[in-house]
Amino acid sequence: SSSSTTSGGEASGTVAADSTHVADRPRRGMKRLMLFLRSLKKAASLPMQFWLIATVISVLYLARFSESFVILRAKSVGWPVALLPMLLTGNQLMQALLTYPIGALADRTSRESVLMFGIIFLVLANALFVAFPSPLGVFVGSLVTGIHMSMTHAIAKTLLSESVEVEQLGTAFSIYAVLSGVTLAVGNGLAGYLNDFTVSRGYGVVGCFWGGAAASVLSLLLLQGYMLVKDNAAARQWPFRRYRSRATALRKNLRWNQWSE
Repeated sequence: SSSSTTSGGEASGTVAADSTHVADRPRRGMKRLMLFLRSLKKAASLPMQFWLIATVISVLYLARFSESFVILRAKSVGWPVALLPMLLTGNQLMQALLTYPIGALADRTSRESVLMFGIIFLVLANALFVAFPSPLGVFVGSLVTGIHMSMTHAIAKTLLSESVEVEQLGTAFSIYAVLSGVTLAVGNGLAGYLNDFTVSRGYGVVGCFWGGAAASVLSLLLLQGYMLVKDNAAARQWPFRRYRSRATALRKNLRWNQWSE
């Protein structure tokens, strides 16, 4: 009888725990909903400058499809299969050699201008892949793509970080990760579709590069618009910042005088 009583107590305890767990589900769901709404509120509080530069970079990511398409192009023009890794090696080597000096140059000049020339290099790389159907043309195009990466990858993230306050960096880069992931997936899908289209029409494995060039040009135009908006905003805010800095200095002097007295 004692064993049956014990088992009955355990069963009732299990039922009570399950009922408590079920009762807590709406509360946990509401808590998750509130956290999600709070995260949306943080995203909405990000400045317009962030959304503009994030749009520029997201469109650029449409042109950053997988290296597999470069390999397909190389094989179609007679590049030896055993030497295919040399394409990626040359690309990575250009990035390793140029990223630091280009970053130092961007610190001394304009980051937006360096990003602009980096996008132009991507347009040039796509043109090389299309216009020069030879192993040499593909190799040079891969090297130029490495130059593009060294001029844009780190600088794009720097521009994103400069567009928000320090306490907003986590939210900003989370949104950037979502946008870049979506655009990369869409870009690869479009690249595959365009490749199939040009191959079926007898033009060869070039559709992805036409699409990459178009996305790069669109990103370049958006960057020009971003630079104009940023310059106009800075011109409008400059006098107010100057007067505000003077007012801040005056308040500090008054506090110092009161303390010294």
